[in-house]
Amino acid sequence: MLSINFIQHKDADTSLLEAIAALKAVRWAYPMEQQMNWIAENIEPEDWHLLLKDGEDLVAYMNLVQVKPEIDGTPVAALGIGNVCTKESGKGYGNQLMEAVNRFLDEKALYGILFCKDHLVPYYQKFNWILIRKENCNQEISQVNTLLYNIGSGQSTLSYTGRMF
Repeated sequence: MLSINFIQHKDADTSLLEAIAALKAVRWAYPMEQQMNWIAENIEPEDWHLLLKDGEDLVAYMNLVQVKPEIDGTPVAALGIGNVCTKESGKGYGNQLMEAVNRFLDEKALYGILFCKDHLVPYYQKFNWILIRKENCNQEISQVNTLLYNIGSGQSTLSYTGRMF
């Protein structure tokens, strides 16, 4: 049976972090030590891990980190969505993660921001994430696609210089 869990980083134990690093290694070919170091250096105590489990088996993951982008000239508190990964493709795990994160953002009246490669834009758009034109983004993020949730429009301007997620 599939279950969704949101766990703050401060509540994650070593075995959970190792399971996350192992799942990330399925999609990104970095050694476990490097995966664990990335988590330690980039995820803060109040950030979130979103886990999709099949029984005890971790099958999909993303992190939600607290960031402060500037949208249309106004600094806003948002959650940066990163490291979206699944153990297997074609099982609908990613869809379940996206539906869960959207519910979470809606229920808490929060804004979301994510960065992705060109081929992933249509995927995130089907979950009502809005693509910001690259020319409307500051130079540090203009090389990737930026999508927003619960804020902005396709014409919005975006400036972000914080940590990557």
